[in-house]
Amino acid sequence: MRNRRNNLHVHKVNPGPLKNIRMDNRKKQSTKQAPLSQEVNFQQSFLFFPEGFEKFFLVVYVVILPYLAGLLFLFFYVAKRDMEIFAKLYSSQMYLLTWCIGYEILAAIGLLLIAKSIIFAKKTAQTRHFQRP
Repeated sequence: MRNRRNNLHVHKVNPGPLKNIRMDNRKKQSTKQAPLSQEVNFQQSFLFFPEGFEKFFLVVYVVILPYLAGLLFLFFYVAKRDMEIFAKLYSSQMYLLTWCIGYEILAAIGLLLIAKSIIFAKKTAQTRHFQRP
């Protein structure tokens, strides 16, 4: 009887190039900055931030845009474009509720845009034909 261990061929892989790649990845990871310590550049944003007025426009985008979206939702969807119903429905005490409604609307739109970009990014990635060098 032959020993089965003698019939097996053991292939040794040269870890030389792979070891260098792993070390390079470790070096790249250690040189990355923490996300909270990185500098924020408003000029690369898709929103309008004029130089010198970044903080003002950031407040405008965070406070006023959700409020306006909430007002539009209340007027067009809830009051069905009737000014009398809107006047009865809306009072000056409803600022926070209106802002919350608008915030949820803008958040939903943002999530839909993110989902759309993911779907189209996968479609374009699938249509690309990669060739090995």
